[in-house]
Amino acid sequence: MWPLKPIEWVGTILFSLIMLLSNVAGIGGGGIAIPMVQIFFGWEDLKEAIAISSFSICCASFGRFFFNWKERHPEKP
Repeated sequence: MWPLKPIEWVGTILFSLIMLLSNVAGIGGGGIAIPMVQIFFGWEDLKEAIAISSFSICCASFGRFFFNWKERHPEKP
């Protein structure tokens, strides 16, 4: 696994940015995450790519939940 190849570094950075933007937009990002994992990291097995995509979406959702934990609803006093 270590050291990462140059294409894996590029994939890691792009994957992080795409997941960040999709989380901010509220769309999850699974549709783009699966092909990115297969292209940049060379995982041919679709099950592994889906698992990584689902795990990253879950982690991003938990992070966003805890980041917004103390925020109040804008329409509620």
